[in-house]
Amino acid sequence: MARSRRIIQSSQHQMALIPQMKTFVCKYPELGNDWKSCSTRENRHCWLKSSDGHNFSIHTDYETMYPPGVLREYWLVVDNKTINGDGIDNPYGKVFNQTYPGPWIKACWGDLIRVHVTNKLRYNGTTVHWHGIKQNGTMEMDGVNGVTQRPIAPLPPMIPLHMSFAPFSIGIGQRYHVVLHAKPRNDTKFPASENGNYWIRTVAADGCKGFEDGNEPDERQGILRYEPVSTEVPQTWRDNWTKDCTDEKYENLQPILPWSIPPVKLDERDRSKDLELGIEKVKDRPHAGDKFSWWAFGERPLWLDFSKPTITLLEETKEWPDDYVIVPAENRDGWVYLVITAPSLDRIGTNKTFKSLAHPLHLHGHDFALLAQGTNSSQINDPNNLVTLKFDNPPRRDVALIPAGGYLIVAFKADNPGSWLFHCHIAWHASSGLALQIMEREEDLRRMMTPEKLKQANDGCEKWKDWYDDRKNHWNPVGVFQDDSGV
Repeated sequence: MARSRRIIQSSQHQMALIPQMKTFVCKYPELGNDWKSCSTRENRHCWLKSSDGHNFSIHTDYETMYPPGVLREYWLVVDNKTINGDGIDNPYGKVFNQTYPGPWIKACWGDLIRVHVTNKLRYNGTTVHWHGIKQNGTMEMDGVNGVTQRPIAPLPPMIPLHMSFAPFSIGIGQRYHVVLHAKPRNDTKFPASENGNYWIRTVAADGCKGFEDGNEPDERQGILRYEPVSTEVPQTWRDNWTKDCTDEKYENLQPILPWSIPPVKLDERDRSKDLELGIEKVKDRPHAGDKFSWWAFGERPLWLDFSKPTITLLEETKEWPDDYVIVPAENRDGWVYLVITAPSLDRIGTNKTFKSLAHPLHLHGHDFALLAQGTNSSQINDPNNLVTLKFDNPPRRDVALIPAGGYLIVAFKADNPGSWLFHCHIAWHASSGLALQIMEREEDLRRMMTPEKLKQANDGCEKWKDWYDDRKNHWNPVGVFQDDSGV
């Protein structure tokens, strides 16, 4: 049993390379024939089971144990393509492998994945981040522009392809992707249309949009037909879901695998380290004379230098640039606690404007414990109505919504040295600066980032410089190249 349940370090463990086939099959050659799949259509709780009764299941401590899978290898070519996603042709679409939507990256629990990325875009460098993957001990593979690497420069014409790769191991249930199959067996209480026609409805949620009162977009409906020749009107109905922009109710989120967090007292924290979301103006960014507003955690919006990623500055930097928004976290194998607030009312600060909006916040490199989540940020510092923190089996997330005017209090264990991005998952908010870097155990990270590990990041330096220095490669040869935070 020790052999099959040991902790496996991806960077050291050799796995069999499995060619990608049309029929996707999970394989565990190291476990031998004694282990069988126990995942069925009726019961997804069990994954693998041995003849002696041991198993890998949703009750397995997946942070310390997982089944040794196989190495799966994928090739991605980033290219331009005309796409029609909303009824209008877009000649500047950016796609993987000339497909839209893009190709699958499929893996099983315990597999190691190696992805080769080639950039063939005309005017853009690119990086690829692997959402939901912790990259434990392999922060250099996180694929964050300006943090772990410079952009991958586009290939010149007639130059043989040079592939960079990123290995990572897959955990159970990553990213909650869902595949819908036509005409499935209907075992639920929800209606199944006999004629294969379904209403598809879009409804703008309250609190998640920036529309003026009275000028909200109308609801939209369309019919999805599995039988193209059908003209029948679907009989399915709209469920009575709330239009509030909120997460699932906090009390409904109970981890199957229990955990507990070391308790702390909220009223004894250093309040100067709280993160308050707001908007501020930054002079001459991105163009001289500009006075655009930028989202920010705390005092400064994120602004990275493409040519000087964080990971390459570890040896030479004593003080980090303010624009890199570095938040130190040195609690070796202890816990890091973050208090994030959004203003309850729109107001004007000294150099900031505070807007009451909801934001989905995502942390790289970790799951976090959601200790508290609420809609009234003033409660954080109210001694007569102090927020109660949940330390016994709190929800485990890697994205959580801070409600408009509300708060989030999260914690994560400092067991994965790296510079981990914490950012809003609304793309244009992150683009306009709503992100920061949590520098976890900086000295340990320096020791981990050996010349061998940094080789790929450094190898891309000259390629990126050569491409970037030729202004004919820029979309606007006479304009500013970087016009956002870098992420």
